[in-house]
Amino acid sequence: MKPQSGDVRHLAAPALAVSAEHLSVRELTRLRWLAIAAQAITIVAVDAVWGVALPTIPLLVILGSAAVTNVVLSRRAGLASQRLVALTLLVDVALLTGVLALTGGPANPFSVLYLVHVMLAAIVTTSRWTWAVVAMSSAGFGLLFLVSVPLPPELGGHAMDMEHRPYSAHLQGMWLAYTLVAAVIAGFVSRLSTALRQERETRSRASRLLGLATLAAGAAHEIGNPLATIRVAASELKNDLAAAGASHEILDDLNLIDAEVNRAHDVLDRMSVGAGELAGEYPVATDLAQLLTETIRQLGPLGARVDIAEIPAGQTVRWPVQAATQALSQLVRNAVEASPAGTPVQCFARIAAEGVEIEVLDCGNGMTREVLDRIGEPFFTTRPHQGTGLGMFIARSLIEHLGGRIAICSSVGKGTRVSVWLPAGVG
Repeated sequence: MKPQSGDVRHLAAPALAVSAEHLSVRELTRLRWLAIAAQAITIVAVDAVWGVALPTIPLLVILGSAAVTNVVLSRRAGLASQRLVALTLLVDVALLTGVLALTGGPANPFSVLYLVHVMLAAIVTTSRWTWAVVAMSSAGFGLLFLVSVPLPPELGGHAMDMEHRPYSAHLQGMWLAYTLVAAVIAGFVSRLSTALRQERETRSRASRLLGLATLAAGAAHEIGNPLATIRVAASELKNDLAAAGASHEILDDLNLIDAEVNRAHDVLDRMSVGAGELAGEYPVATDLAQLLTETIRQLGPLGARVDIAEIPAGQTVRWPVQAATQALSQLVRNAVEASPAGTPVQCFARIAAEGVEIEVLDCGNGMTREVLDRIGEPFFTTRPHQGTGLGMFIARSLIEHLGGRIAICSSVGKGTRVSVWLPAGVG
């Protein structure tokens, strides 16, 4: 029953505070044009102020290459992907290395600009690309000790030979210091960006959940009364026709109308209750076993197929009971409905990392990678005639509102495992 391998999606969402999806090509190219202009002005100023002739032609070739890549980049419509931004930053690191190599190498004080690329990579790309920028910039800085044109004496330059060993050792220490600082910045800013974006996404989902609750309440109010009228009229019509000896086909049609009205009422109830009258509900201490038992009870007849295999005895949690049971019951309901008729669904609960980990295992058909990528989106469902696509969205929103996280592991043909972690105390 337990899937042995497969795709895993952490629905508490991974990522970054300012992602590459929010960095437009226009903004990226504008930054690069400013950098190109600043380098050109610096080269001209060195010649005009200090009268030092730099290798102008090679420098112009490098700046021209940067300009050409910027023109090509500006032709891309829409938003920049993380891959495109990262590759652009790697190109810029290479171009900066070329400029520094022609203007004093490691002795050039502008070598600190490597940190700009590291910082930008840490903010707008993934950790893997950030460490790639760190590695390439450190390698480029180190390469300057082997291949570079020394600064002229007018600018305080020294040839890095045996005669100036202390000066060379100082520069090498700067390279080591840069590498350490770049690594610290990459790690810290990446983690900070990830935390900020997770917080932003959590607030965004909470806002959408509030909007959903408002929509559900309005729908329940506007649609509930007409549905009740239809139900009463259909019931009276069925009784009258049955007394008049109507055919079974007509009575079956009226029974179908009544069943569909009940299903519509159930959908409205799940939207309004599930959308979570979470505001105003306070955490209370409750026994974990009792809470899970109540969760299974809410499933009605479906609960008979749930096997609670493991529960820590005497474990007390402090949760908003209605929100927790609503979220967990939705996950268990999904597992039961995904499993073939008559097959059990297993539920485990264990203490883990100052909280409680709950796993729900089914033996259904599993999910493809495409479905996993979209699971939890509002109104996305693989059962268009039986569901609204709100169950997983509501469950995830409630769990994250409680400070928890949810992950799904699934393989086609091997079933699905849903893992939920919640802190033992909320609030």
